[in-house]
Amino acid sequence: MKENVFDNNNTIEKNKFAKICRDNPTELPSFIPDAPGLVPCQPVDTHTRPPGAFVCPSGYICKGYWEGPNYGITSFDNIGYAMLTVFQCITMEGWTDVLYMTNRTYGSRFNWIYFIPLIVIGAFLLINLVLGVLSGEFAKERERVEKRRAFLKLRRQQQSDRELNGYLDWIQRAEEVILAEEQTSFAQRLKIIKARKRAEKVRRRSNDAEKRAIAAELESCEAELKAKRKFKIPGSEVLFQYHKRFRFAVRRLIKSQKFYIIVITLVLLNALCVSVEFYGQPGWLTDFLYFSEFIFLGLFLFEMIIKIYGLGCLIYFHSTFNIFDFAVVFASLFEIVWQIFYPSDSFGFSALRSIRLLRIFKITRICPTGEQEQ
Repeated sequence: MKENVFDNNNTIEKNKFAKICRDNPTELPSFIPDAPGLVPCQPVDTHTRPPGAFVCPSGYICKGYWEGPNYGITSFDNIGYAMLTVFQCITMEGWTDVLYMTNRTYGSRFNWIYFIPLIVIGAFLLINLVLGVLSGEFAKERERVEKRRAFLKLRRQQQSDRELNGYLDWIQRAEEVILAEEQTSFAQRLKIIKARKRAEKVRRRSNDAEKRAIAAELESCEAELKAKRKFKIPGSEVLFQYHKRFRFAVRRLIKSQKFYIIVITLVLLNALCVSVEFYGQPGWLTDFLYFSEFIFLGLFLFEMIIKIYGLGCLIYFHSTFNIFDFAVVFASLFEIVWQIFYPSDSFGFSALRSIRLLRIFKITRICPTGEQEQ
């Protein structure tokens, strides 16, 4: 595509796109007749001119010394310009101008063999293939980022749950220790301090500072004991200790695996009673299912009460399952009260009791010690 053009015995290498029709050897023409602007041409030679090439009109000569179309960028002089020209073609932005310039320079017989496959393969296939690959890679990267973000969020949530459960367990153990310490009454503590004081008296080398500290503690304990005796209700301290012991016993019961199995069994039996109802059933079955609803409702109400009593409202409502149980029991009670005044109406809340079967999925959270999610 390159040739040597001679001017004043100097060799200047130009591509064939740099030849243009001239009417003045020293200046570029302002326009060319029968041509859309400045376009490449082919020297007039009836024997060697390719068919379809642009022939200069009369009074013009096809010569070089033109930088070429698009300021010389559209050419195949080197690999850089060639890649840029091919890229312009496969983007389908002005590729027909390159085709027409090639036809005017080389003729239109065989140029389609290059340009048609270039457009079909390059523009329609390769570009879409590259875009598809890039889109797929970005989608995979976005999926990896989203999965990692979800994993980190889940790990932070699990870590927070572990810390919260550990903190609650620490509080419960501290309460048990405090309860054990509170079992020692003020009178017993007073006796212990008096015994320590008598033991200090018989020691040969006693420490005066320690004696004063013991005496101060003794006086403080005696004053506190007198104040307690003055304002307290008789037997209230013993009742309080028994109450705390009973509450800890209830807490250990509801956190045991046996209690969990009993509750799951009741849920299964309740679901079975709800599902065995059918059209045309005998009267005894209808009565049995009617009264069984009240029995199961009472059992679940008792379960909810002892769990709130043993765990406390804060810990009880921390669990989503417990909140759902509370809502189901409350809805069942509301339905019973509503049917007392409006026997023909029913909200269908009894069907919600079967959803308690979701508790069965909590069995995987039971730890080897028998504790479960509160």
